[in-house]
Parts: sequence; C-alpha cells; structure tokens
Amino acid sequence: MRAFALAAYGTVSYVSSMVSLVLFFGWLGEFSSFPIRLDEGDSFPPLEAVTWNAVIMIGFGLFHSAWARTSVKKSTRLLIGRNLERATYNLLSALLAVLLCFAWRPIPLRLWEFPSPAATQAVQIVFVLLGIVHMTSIVLMNHNDFFGLRQIGLAIRGEDYRPLSPVSEGYYLWTRVALVISLALIPWASPIMTVGRLQLCLFVTVYVVLGAWLSNRDRGDLETVPVAALPEGTR
Repeated sequence: MRAFALAAYGTVSYVSSMVSLVLFFGWLGEFSSFPIRLDEGDSFPPLEAVTWNAVIMIGFGLFHSAWARTSVKKSTRLLIGRNLERATYNLLSALLAVLLCFAWRPIPLRLWEFPSPAATQAVQIVFVLLGIVHMTSIVLMNHNDFFGLRQIGLAIRGEDYRPLSPVSEGYYLWTRVALVISLALIPWASPIMTVGRLQLCLFVTVYVVLGAWLSNRDRGDLETVPVAALPEGTR
C-alpha cells in the first residue's frame, strides 16, 4: 500500500508538472488554437490589473526563491523526507503556474509589434526554439531527478536518498545557463508587446537573475542540484 501511494504521488506530481508546462508555454505563446492567452480575457482598469498581476507574480517568485534556500530545504526534509522533496516542490510549482495563468489580468494595450508576417513568423519560431532549449537543458540535467521520479523510486524501494554522481563544473554551468537564459528570453519572444506582457517579461527577467544569485550563494549544498550522471572520463 505504501509503495502504491508513493507511486501515485510521484505520478500526480509528474503529470501536473507536464500539464503546467504545456499550459504555461501555450499561454505565453498565444497560439490561435490555445484556449487561454496572456493578452485575452476580461478587461480591468490598468492600474488594478498591474497591481493584481504584481501580487500574484511576487507570490509565485517568493515561493520559488524561498524553496531554493538551503535553510528551507533542510526544514522541508525534516517534514516530508528527502525522497519526496523534489516531487512536492514540482507539484506545488505546477499548481502555482496554473494559478498564475488563470488569475492573470490582461492589459492588452500594445506598445510595439512586428508589422510583417515574415517577422511575426520568425519571432514565433524563436519562441519554439527557446522552449526546446529549455526542455533539453532539463533532460541534460537529468529529467528523472529534476522531476523527482528517481527519488520516488528510491522511496518505493525503501532506500535512503543518494545524490547523483558529480559532473564537471563546466557541464553543470553550461546546462544551468541554458536553463535560466532560455527561461528569461521566452516571454520576450513575441511579435506583439503589450503592457501586460512587458510586466511579465520584466518580472521573469528579475526573477531569473535573483534566482541565479540565490542559487550561487547556496552552492555549498551541491547534492540538491539535479545533474546528469556522465561517463567516468567526463567527471
């Protein structure tokens, strides 16, 4: 029964993460066939919308920034255990990402846009490529560990948490830079820039920079970083 409950928890966390990623990228990309879009929805007074969006973005950022702190991680591990830490983080992150998309109040006032269809298509291609880079970096950092599946497997087998084999500093930095830079650039890759999108772009940029800084401060706890196991000659 315990093994089934752990497997179910890991499955729910993973599926929620995948759904939230698809929803978030579709919401940002504003594809014509996607049900929700960043710049579409009920209209609100601009100041009210800006304030509301700022509140939900700050809440989103505070959760991620707090969880990235070593002191918070240690407290969390005492409560739920090391093997459930990553799955729990991903589940909560997925719920917050979905909430951000649905709670967002659009501000569709256009600041600039690309006039030609060719330029619009080129920017949309860049958006897709950045998304591919972002997801590829997760795979290279070790997909199963990043989403907590490996740790759930250890818990099912009754094994204590153990970190992955270390990788070279260069490999770690390369995958990390690809992850954060692609995330920072994705919201900007739009043929139309509205006030609402600009607010989100600025927030994501600040969030990525601040997150990278906090992560570097806590590099002493390196086993918490999901990295890929490489052949012996590359470690």
